[in-house]
Amino acid sequence: MKAPKLLLCDLDSTLAVKWQPALLPGRAEALALAGWPVAIVTNQGGVHAGYHWRKKEPERGERYPTVESLRERLEAITAALPQVQAVYLAFYVGHDEFELPPERDDVRFRLAGGVHFHGSWSPGWRKPNAGMLCQACRDFDADPREVWFLGDAEDDRDAATTLGMPFSRITEAAWEERFLVAEWMKLEAGS
Repeated sequence: MKAPKLLLCDLDSTLAVKWQPALLPGRAEALALAGWPVAIVTNQGGVHAGYHWRKKEPERGERYPTVESLRERLEAITAALPQVQAVYLAFYVGHDEFELPPERDDVRFRLAGGVHFHGSWSPGWRKPNAGMLCQACRDFDADPREVWFLGDAEDDRDAATTLGMPFSRITEAAWEERFLVAEWMKLEAGS
């Protein structure tokens, strides 16, 4: 069995409880057993929505995440998942009804443990577009056909399909320790 060169994972409802730092059951154990390099690719349009609402209705805007609150959440998640080497985030909300901030430079820094954080306001990064996935493949020098993407949504599947990247739909159900290895073997046997 040839292992994937890179495992891409959506964040909310794939690796972690939606909008929380808590991991879903079995994720840490299954990723540790597989031993593959992992990058998180996640739509986080709440950053864009929060910017919009903090300008219009500040109280409403406080409900949404900021880059700093995402950083704190991802510090906790990546500390629990040492296989994660990079995190890619799409801040764009997915429509043009909300004003974008005047400063829209990509946000890059290192999380604890040296994990690369790269967030972008580019609409092309928001899944179902494949911009985030392309950036991850470039950063890891991986052909998309050598990368496996796990996600919970149609947008995840569509982004992977655009690149010819193997994709598996994941639910919030608990993973057994050998879950990833077994699923990869099934995927490989079917191709």
